[in-house]
Amino acid sequence: MLRASHRQIDPSQSQYTADGRIYRPYRPHTERELVVPGQTVDYLIDIFPVGHVFLPGHELLVKLHAPPLDDNDYAYVQKTIPGVNTLHFGPETPSRLMLPLIPMSQVRGYTPPAGQCPYASMRCVAGR
Repeated sequence: MLRASHRQIDPSQSQYTADGRIYRPYRPHTERELVVPGQTVDYLIDIFPVGHVFLPGHELLVKLHAPPLDDNDYAYVQKTIPGVNTLHFGPETPSRLMLPLIPMSQVRGYTPPAGQCPYASMRCVAGR
């Protein structure tokens, strides 16, 4: 979750991958920088590593939305109509998603579940 006006990053306190890319940005929240409508801005949004196991055939859904200013960011209950988002795609403004993944070859002590839909909380699609 990122409030666009608080997108400032302190590189000295951020965490980096082996090849030098920030994967856990540190945000000091000391300055507020407003977003200019229509201007293309790069946002580095932290995706928290949570320990989910993705097996063959699983899909990941990413939702991007902008809640209005007066809604609560932590226990999100929408009270007003969402804001307008503009996503830029193409060679001049590429979108990208970097996920904190650990290859299964490095995971110890995990046994995959049996069956097509082994967990009650799992939404399964027939034939997939």
